[in-house]
Amino acid sequence: MKRYLSGSLLCCLLCWAVTGMAAIDMSIQHEPLHANESFILVYESDEMDVDDPDLTPLQQDFDVLGSARSSRIVLTDPNQARGQHWSIQFVPKHSRWEIQLMPKRSGEITIPALTFGQLESPERTVTINEPTSGDSKYDDVVFVEMEADTNTSYEGAQIILELRLYRAMDTFNSSLSKPEFANGAAVVEQLSERTYRVRRNQRSYQVLERRYALFPQGSGDLQIKPTVFRGEINTGRMFVNPMGPDARHGQQRSSAKIIMRESADITIDVRPALTTSNWLPAANVTLEEEWSEEPPEFSVGQPITRTLQITARAQTASQLPSLVQSLPDSVKTYPEQPYLDTERAEDGVLGKRMERLALIPQQAGELTLPAIKIPWFNIHTGKMQEAELPARTVMVLPGRATASAQASEAGPASGVVAPAMADEPVSRSTIWPWLTVLFAGAWLLTLFLWWQQRNAKTAAHGFRLSQWLLTRQARLMSVKTACLANDAAATRRALLDWANHNLGESLNLQQLGQRYPELVPELNRLEQTLYGSTGNAWTGASLWPLIEAIDASHTVGNNSTAAEVMPLTSLSPLAKDTHN
Repeated sequence: MKRYLSGSLLCCLLCWAVTGMAAIDMSIQHEPLHANESFILVYESDEMDVDDPDLTPLQQDFDVLGSARSSRIVLTDPNQARGQHWSIQFVPKHSRWEIQLMPKRSGEITIPALTFGQLESPERTVTINEPTSGDSKYDDVVFVEMEADTNTSYEGAQIILELRLYRAMDTFNSSLSKPEFANGAAVVEQLSERTYRVRRNQRSYQVLERRYALFPQGSGDLQIKPTVFRGEINTGRMFVNPMGPDARHGQQRSSAKIIMRESADITIDVRPALTTSNWLPAANVTLEEEWSEEPPEFSVGQPITRTLQITARAQTASQLPSLVQSLPDSVKTYPEQPYLDTERAEDGVLGKRMERLALIPQQAGELTLPAIKIPWFNIHTGKMQEAELPARTVMVLPGRATASAQASEAGPASGVVAPAMADEPVSRSTIWPWLTVLFAGAWLLTLFLWWQQRNAKTAAHGFRLSQWLLTRQARLMSVKTACLANDAAATRRALLDWANHNLGESLNLQQLGQRYPELVPELNRLEQTLYGSTGNAWTGASLWPLIEAIDASHTVGNNSTAAEVMPLTSLSPLAKDTHN
């Protein structure tokens, strides 16, 4: 009986010893605990072969920021006195887990039991203090402020928001959230960022300042969420490195702590727009215009470029209205794509919209360009205002083609009658054909003698002239083929090639229209097809006859010399001899 009791007692002692050795101990670093500061939960075991815990139960009340496991071994020499070899000896607290947690709320929170394979850690209830309780020694070390330049605004009007992060000590792996909205919506434009130092409550702080421009997208309360700072600080505490040689001589390291700081939230009363259309809230709006030549001169068929610009302080370029207006039918307009630019400075944004359009008058006389008026709302005075570009009345001069037509129509007076030729005897009139033959023969003989003398000098020029005429004819056929195929892009290329070859200088379509005003309507239609947004099909049937007529008027046999046909750079010697 006594032997039986002794055996039972021994078994109980062994079981108790095994259970005690396999227990999971739990401890907490960085107490007291705060809702905006992290802490480290430490688990330790006397066993080496222990499974890692399942951290899922912690995620209900904590953010798991990270975890690490370490094991500790110690090299000892118990047999050194007898001259034997080294041996490895394990010491207590073999396994250690460090889990960094950030509380999701304040109040009483129970840290649940965790499962380590077959083992289980104990539960523990902790108190999480409020972030604003002021009993954390880091409250005055790091904090955030958020400030708006107004508590009332209008839909679409600029609001300046300033964020300031104060730090009295270094932080690592830091982040500062951008403006977010709990209620309402707004376009956010970051303006600037700078750092400086200030003293507050006899403490020196490094300040990170960021400024934003907010543009509310609707009326009502615009609630801006607190700005959140998150970063690591060195707590100054030292603890034994679990990987050190032993507990007494182990390496020590500093303990890092993750902290979160929040600013107060801000609510802004956003009032609705005062108009349903053309609503432009800004601090100032101006209108400007420039011309491709100063002062601008207007002629029929001659393009001139007008540049309009609207500038708005405290408003983005995307919100600025178009400046293109409906003009009289006597002028054609070809606008380009607008240029938008938003400049950013500490005091807000500056929006610019620039529009360029080509004007081509179609008839001579007086032309009035109407005034441009842009209504806008002054966010400083709270009143509607109007930016205006005054109307401009100009005189359109006749183009070269129009002036020539008027001059030809003005010709001899209709009342003047040419005198009638008196009847001549038949015998006298028959003398003129013989005289004509005689003079023509003399002229041909003179021309033959002159040609014999200059033949050697002009042979090379004649060859160059014939080659140039063949090339010219090929270019003309390219224009004809493209026009009759109704290919706008090919027509433009062939037309410029033909014109540049004939005139000996590089031209664009606008300059070609200035050289030949009769082409302006067709060239405008060609450009509108190539660069406009009408999408209409283009036909070249009306352009080809004009080009053919111009080319015919420049041929050698049509009252023109060879020097007038070829570019001067190619035929200057021949041109000089012809006029001698």
